[in-house]
Amino acid sequence: MIVVDGDHSAAGVAADLEWAERIVAPGGIVVLDDFGHPKWPGIKEAFDKHMAGDTRFTFLGSVAHSGYLRASS
Repeated sequence: MIVVDGDHSAAGVAADLEWAERIVAPGGIVVLDDFGHPKWPGIKEAFDKHMAGDTRFTFLGSVAHSGYLRASS
């Protein structure tokens, strides 16, 4: 499991997602802190852009401002 709780900017979250994509094991979970929080729109912006591209992540859902992704092989 990787917990991403970075600088909350779109650029910072994009870099964190690229990093997590490289190192997470198949089946691993990535948690995005403050996902969907109105104070931090850059998180969702970076997430949407990342998910629109070529990614191993599947979005599992969100609970209490945390977003959950699972990595495929």
